[in-house]
Amino acid sequence: TGLPLVSVMDLTLHNGSRTLAAATHGRSMYRINLPTAAPNLSIGGSIRRELGDTVPAQIFLYKNALFQTLNSSLFNFNNLPNFQNYEVKPYRNDKPLQGVTTFDIALISRHILGIEPLSTPHKIIAADANHDGEVDATDMLLLRKLILRQIDTLPNNTAWRFVPKNYVFSNPQNPFSSVFPETILYNNLNENIANADFYAIKTGDVNYSATGFFQGKIKERSDDKMLTINILDKILEKDKICKIPLVFSNLKQIVAFQLAFNWDKNAVENIQIQAGDLPSFNAFNYAIFKEKNVVAVAWNDNNLVEIDQEKVILNIMIQPKKTVKLSEILTQNDAHTEGVSYTQNGDAFPLRLNFISVKKEDFTVYQNYPNPFYFETKIPFDLPKNGSVHLTVSDLSGRVLEDFTRSFSKGFNEFIYQPQLNNGASGILICRLETNEGVKTQMMFFEK
Repeated sequence: TGLPLVSVMDLTLHNGSRTLAAATHGRSMYRINLPTAAPNLSIGGSIRRELGDTVPAQIFLYKNALFQTLNSSLFNFNNLPNFQNYEVKPYRNDKPLQGVTTFDIALISRHILGIEPLSTPHKIIAADANHDGEVDATDMLLLRKLILRQIDTLPNNTAWRFVPKNYVFSNPQNPFSSVFPETILYNNLNENIANADFYAIKTGDVNYSATGFFQGKIKERSDDKMLTINILDKILEKDKICKIPLVFSNLKQIVAFQLAFNWDKNAVENIQIQAGDLPSFNAFNYAIFKEKNVVAVAWNDNNLVEIDQEKVILNIMIQPKKTVKLSEILTQNDAHTEGVSYTQNGDAFPLRLNFISVKKEDFTVYQNYPNPFYFETKIPFDLPKNGSVHLTVSDLSGRVLEDFTRSFSKGFNEFIYQPQLNNGASGILICRLETNEGVKTQMMFFEK
């Protein structure tokens, strides 16, 4: 201690100041500062949304460098040396699509136009998808790409952002007017902290639609409010481009919808999307993933749009590789983009594709495929009812190469024709099908 070695007459310990007073026989007084025992301090808190529900996250505690890490929504860092500087920082960057829908885009659009501003600074921060401190059309475009699965992450941003609960925004209508904190600092910590609380903000989810942060459910959705998109089911002829209109099943007023569907890559040569009667529908509202055989659609408008059975949502342009029934090559894909429509107050209606069969009164024959053919070809046809079909194949001279009758069920059927290679026929052949409902004739090309 640097003190002289002397006899001490009296010792007094002062606990408050952690000093030891020593009185000598010579009436000298010495004061000795005792080392302070480091108490076991702690920093604890919670992470919640504005709605009050907890959100699990990684919580990092820094003391110059990374010191401790926890994974929880309710956290407590223990055994912390006192009189040190600490920084608490939450982090979460998984499932960026969770809670993000076309209705969020509609709400962001109304905010930008001043029709209906977002009501809290947290919602405005959530709308800043590209993390540039502004809410504009580029954020809407980025979120639409996320819904369509054109991107899987948010560039320059994280799926969640966090703001200290006790922070007061100087301008709640524009939380970007000054830099807001996303961590909490404790300098020279000398007491336990129990209120290191944060608000969690899900990027893109401006209506707080996600009710479970592990399942990604959307509130107020039930099958009793299901809305169907009707598609006229029919036979598509090989190589012929067919225009397929999609219409809602009943009158509805919506501000947004989204859905996705797959096509059969073995049956479809080409597929495109064409605008229907929806306002502002353009190339940014859909994406075609040829490597995945998926089409995704995401549309919204600033105002309610009245949809009825006369209004075409969009058109699918399909060129099939073979003659095939439409319902056999298109299937809905909710795993890619969940099918749902939204009203102006945020009610969600699940969307389902519904193929409508049309009663055929006529006997119909479709072009054979493949055509030209070498070994065999298929001759598809529709029967209005059960019955027999008489097939005759002849060459241009009138020589009959095939002649037989078979019974078929009502609906779509096919003849499989395999020419005899030793009958000398080649080139153009005449195919004639006869039923009680009529006679149909078409040409086929046989390459010998």
